[in-house]
Amino acid sequence: MTATYESGAGMEHRWGKRSALDIRIRLHLRSGAVDAGRIANASLSGAFVRTARSLPTFTRVVVELDGGTARQSAPQRVPAYVVRTAPDGLGLEWYEFSPPAIAALLARTVAVRSSSAGVRSAENEPGHGSLR
Repeated sequence: MTATYESGAGMEHRWGKRSALDIRIRLHLRSGAVDAGRIANASLSGAFVRTARSLPTFTRVVVELDGGTARQSAPQRVPAYVVRTAPDGLGLEWYEFSPPAIAALLARTVAVRSSSAGVRSAENEPGHGSLR
């Protein structure tokens, strides 16, 4: 795990490697309200969710991910709490480190990116290019 922790005005509190994402979610509040949002980045310990909703620190929420695959059509729900607020969203920490739904999402993201990187690398290899 890569740790990032800086001191000073730009204090960074997150631990772990974040993956940039753009995934539509629903944010469930204890009041029963449901808000739309998008996960901008995530790690096994938390995420930043872009949303218009402003919530106090330590507010409990449930992040609902769409099933997204034929094998798993039911939405996945991941409990979290607010650890940071920003003008464009909320920093969340998962209740449980490495929740299965998030671990699977991140594994799929890494696999897709690795596959895409391999295709780009192969295109730059000798013999891969325009036909003559």
